[in-house]
Amino acid sequence: MRNRALLFSLLWVVAGAPGYGQEPPSAFDFDTSNMKVTVTMDRETYLPGEIARVTLEVSNPGSTRVVSLTPFLSATGCLGFQQKVGKRPFGLVNCGTSDLDASNVTAFGPGESKKMVLNSYDSMFDIDTSAMQGDGVPSRPGTFGLIYRYGRSAAAAEYTVAAAKLQADATVRVHDVMYSDNPDLVSPKPLAQYVHVLALRSEGASYICVQQQAGDHADLIANQSDLSGGDLDFSFPRVRVGSATPLKRVATSITPVVSLAATADDQENLTIVWTDASGRQETLRYEASYPARKQKQ
Repeated sequence: MRNRALLFSLLWVVAGAPGYGQEPPSAFDFDTSNMKVTVTMDRETYLPGEIARVTLEVSNPGSTRVVSLTPFLSATGCLGFQQKVGKRPFGLVNCGTSDLDASNVTAFGPGESKKMVLNSYDSMFDIDTSAMQGDGVPSRPGTFGLIYRYGRSAAAAEYTVAAAKLQADATVRVHDVMYSDNPDLVSPKPLAQYVHVLALRSEGASYICVQQQAGDHADLIANQSDLSGGDLDFSFPRVRVGSATPLKRVATSITPVVSLAATADDQENLTIVWTDASGRQETLRYEASYPARKQKQ
């Protein structure tokens, strides 16, 4: 009964809007201007292809109860990104259309907020699409905005992807997965899986980075002839960035890295060894954690 009352109140508001006809009203036509929508990210500057954590919040800033859309549903909103062009503000992102019904309507009490925290590789709300395309920030440098659309409202978090140089790359074999192109006709077979470990230099520091999902690409992401100078742009066309992202920085070296090696134990924990330009060698144990892994079925 409560949901029916909420829906009736909502449809009454929409029905009173100019141009309302007989078609069911869309959630993305609903006036959410009385709600406060915010988006924040865990960094202001990222390495190319790095994972990110996003916090979304919708709140009722007023002193009275408000009937509005239920946030963080594909029926009432979506995430998208845009590259910054001059001083032009970020615009709405297209979520398609979704009819209003009782399941996507809720009430916010005075001052009430609802919040969701998403990793870039998490599913976007209730659909099997990553919160950020590629499971991380873009792999090209620039200034971007992550936009959350909620009804007719939108909020954006602006962030920068810094330029980076690829200094070293290593691949590590982890657990195989069982895979078949057609499981109904062909029995699954083991498919070797690998994780890339990179040394990226950006803004005066070198970062040891671990890929956050496994893939079947055993080759290094750049030819050694291209990498021999130690200052190869990560965005260079022949760098196969997609085979090594999304990534997570796990260690920092102020001195440039000149060599890198990695091994994995039976539990997929990594031992990473690198040498910097001064000849100093460092070792890091990376406890197995590949949260963006997409298992092949």
